[in-house]
Amino acid sequence: MNDLKVGFIGAGNIAKAIISGIINSGYVKSENVSIFDVSTNAYDKFSSLNVTCCKSAVELADNCDYVFLTVKPQICPSVLDEIKNIDCNDKVFVTVCAGLKIDFFKRRLGEKTKIVRIMPNTPLMVGCGASALTSSDEVSSDEFDFVKGIFDASGKTVVVPEDLFSVVTALSGSGPAYFFKIAEVLSSCGEKEGMSESDALFLTAQTMIGAAEMLLNSGLSAADLRRMVTSPNGTTQAALEAFEETGFDKSLKAGFSACVRRADELSKIG
Repeated sequence: MNDLKVGFIGAGNIAKAIISGIINSGYVKSENVSIFDVSTNAYDKFSSLNVTCCKSAVELADNCDYVFLTVKPQICPSVLDEIKNIDCNDKVFVTVCAGLKIDFFKRRLGEKTKIVRIMPNTPLMVGCGASALTSSDEVSSDEFDFVKGIFDASGKTVVVPEDLFSVVTALSGSGPAYFFKIAEVLSSCGEKEGMSESDALFLTAQTMIGAAEMLLNSGLSAADLRRMVTSPNGTTQAALEAFEETGFDKSLKAGFSACVRRADELSKIG
């Protein structure tokens, strides 16, 4: 267990997911975790985790070795203006702000500031996160490994070049919402055909878990696995043909592209 002090400016869902993961896994002691949010009501959902609630972003940043910026990209500039005068030399700033590049933070906190950029997702809350990381040159291998370990403790990680982060945002960052939408639609179809809500949701979710396990562990491609389920002129083929006719693939691709575009737009903030 690490004794380093970790703080989170912004106490929303993603902060809750990360904090739950590192405390539940034992990676960081709860007494070494601090949070700050302009809305003190946000602290309520952290009460069971026994973290420290700070009175300001400056107080948090002053007292933490690793400062996580878990705020919306649009308000990040004002947060950085608030903390820019603290001594940043021995701190590592970790950003989960979609679209905002490492250079954005260096311009406001100093060119030598240590920055780790992360794109996590909310399944961190249940130990199944998928996170991508990159960092500025100033971050040491030990510092990077510590941050990576936070996300390894609650899922799986990959290290990717920063120029792929908009793609990561559209793939895994926003990805859970796509699957929740599919589950929402499929389970509601089951209900309309007479199943109970709980049974329809269970079968949908368990099917998604099983399909994911096969995709990760079978050694076969998604296309190969799809073909294995699809008997000629069978029920699955009928469904897939209906998807094709109504533009399912086209819709997914359009949504993915829209997400990438929005991430690129956010990179122009400030």
